[in-house]
Amino acid sequence: MFIDLVNDADQIAIVNFANSAKVQKALTTVGGNEDILKRAVDKIGASGGTNVGEGLLTGYNELDSTAANPAHKKVAILLTDGEHNTGTHPSNVVPYYKAKGWPVYTIGFTTKADVEILKDISEKTGGEYHTSLESDTLQNIYRSIGDVVKGLGSVSVQKGKISKGETIYGSLPVDSSIMSFNLVLTWPGSDLDLVLYYPDGNKVICNQSSPSGTDDPDISYIVQDTYEIYKVQDPQQGTWKYDVIGVEVTGQEEDYTLALSAATTIKLGAHTDKLDYDMGEGVRITANFTEDGVGIPNAQVTANVTLPDLSQDTQVLSDSGGGMYEGTFYATQSGHYSVLIEAQRGADVIRQREIEFDVSKKVVPPPVANFTADKTRGVAPLSVQFTDISTGGAPTVWEWDFGDGNTATVQNPTYTHTYTVAGTYTVKLTITNAGGSNTSTRADYITVTEPTPAATSSDSSGDDSSVSTGSALAAGGGASFSFAGLPVSTITIESEADISRALIIAERVRSLTGSITPPEPETYQYLAITPYRLEDADFDEATISFHVPVGYLSAMGKETTDVALMRYVDGQWVRLKTTLIKEEGGRAYYEAATPGFSVFAIVLEKDGATVAAPVSTPAPVAAVEEEEEKDGEEPDVVEPEVSLTSTPTPAAASAATPTPKEAPIVYAPIGLVVVGLLAFALRRRG
Repeated sequence: MFIDLVNDADQIAIVNFANSAKVQKALTTVGGNEDILKRAVDKIGASGGTNVGEGLLTGYNELDSTAANPAHKKVAILLTDGEHNTGTHPSNVVPYYKAKGWPVYTIGFTTKADVEILKDISEKTGGEYHTSLESDTLQNIYRSIGDVVKGLGSVSVQKGKISKGETIYGSLPVDSSIMSFNLVLTWPGSDLDLVLYYPDGNKVICNQSSPSGTDDPDISYIVQDTYEIYKVQDPQQGTWKYDVIGVEVTGQEEDYTLALSAATTIKLGAHTDKLDYDMGEGVRITANFTEDGVGIPNAQVTANVTLPDLSQDTQVLSDSGGGMYEGTFYATQSGHYSVLIEAQRGADVIRQREIEFDVSKKVVPPPVANFTADKTRGVAPLSVQFTDISTGGAPTVWEWDFGDGNTATVQNPTYTHTYTVAGTYTVKLTITNAGGSNTSTRADYITVTEPTPAATSSDSSGDDSSVSTGSALAAGGGASFSFAGLPVSTITIESEADISRALIIAERVRSLTGSITPPEPETYQYLAITPYRLEDADFDEATISFHVPVGYLSAMGKETTDVALMRYVDGQWVRLKTTLIKEEGGRAYYEAATPGFSVFAIVLEKDGATVAAPVSTPAPVAAVEEEEEKDGEEPDVVEPEVSLTSTPTPAAASAATPTPKEAPIVYAPIGLVVVGLLAFALRRRG
């Protein structure tokens, strides 16, 4: 069937592979050689092993031979009914196709096919994977692949059942954008007939003695045992009509598929976000409706899903802008799914496209709700960014309750123009997936205060920032950096180098970036400490002094020794040597030594800190003004928010504070390469 669908000028090679591979028919121009190519396909037999890699390599050599027309696009179609079990592994051949930009379309025929390898081949080369467990579905797969490699757009796909003697009538709207079309009728094994009518109602006269198979030189007609094809060039605009006739039917009814594809400027593309899903998982369906490559807005787009038990469900896809339409379908059965996407603009333009995906029996685990906010207190009006950090199974539904009568159903809402009234608000997040629902409630999470003259001039996030000047160490060189408003109070660096111009920025990190995973212990606070004009070679070790509220530790069921400082370096969290210095004023004070600076985490870890040996005269602790912390309240862990800057000022140094330059943002270009068509078929059947 694929041979009948391509153009006369196209070239096809037939490769057969078992223990080894051989060229069944070398690269040949289709026109005038259709019967020769079909006989070559029919001679392919099944015996021995399955050497997929050598089959691919042999096909590659045919496409790369001097017989190949350099102006043609090149693709491969790989059909196998078994697992690769001998010879060259396909992964060693795929790079050749990828380097040339030649896609490989793979078909797993029967359940014994090596699905994982076939999917990997198609994904890495830019092709598509298809499953065919029956010979009748194989016809439709070849038709679909033929449309893609020839650049034809799917206009409509109709499936149904017909009984003996029955005639099914239908119409085909052909708009002005269609320059040519193929109408293909397929069925498994009965005798059906397809009759086509012009828009004026006249019948297309079939004539087997004519080279085109009809009396119209612009229409070719091809008939075989299980399919009929009309190829129409320069069609009349309007509504064409057709009859599907059940001449002889095996059994009570026969299944059939009638597909219209066209060379058109209006095209519909569609795909799912992946090919395989777990049962209950959300399947993201995306359609792209364009005219001359420009998105068509405000169209009506639906996804008609056929489930494994043949029941159907319809999803309306939402307009996402730019001709993109999206929706989510939740898979409730394991097995193979087919989806018919239909897009309609106005009354006369309709396009349809079929896609497929598979669902395994694996059950989606229930989600575990959790969230953070970039600030939890401030002056009204207070704008808060909430972030979902839930774990467990991926949520598909989010329900936020912000405590002031307002709600949201997006994953990470930016809550603006709210919390205008002073008070304390409880925030709740409920998440749901196919595995169940879970709710996280944070009582009295957001505190909003009335604005005052003093507060008006300060940061509404709650006095989280301050700038202080460090001082040179009395002996041994180096400097001490002091901070306010953070758990870190000082950073002391002993150095023989001149670090008088060094600058250290410390900031509270309220949510980790996607590349950094949280440490295993419970985290009290994340901090980012960044030095400027200070190299690692300038010092061997720095001492970070920090503190944690004793009331918080008690509320968490921890002792003051159950605290440690960890540093994220080289993709992992490293625990630093941490010492408990003292308890004073409701706080436990600690010191930790670090060989460098990056992201840090104050964590709750059993016996994470050792107790400092007592001294007769304790060193004085400089008092720093700091935001009052509420005993027993776990601090928030959210996005980086406020930078705290400290510079050392040795006695001889200038009092001026230098300003660090902003880091440049680099944008990487993205390239798109489109490559072309020369079809060959790789097939092993059993």
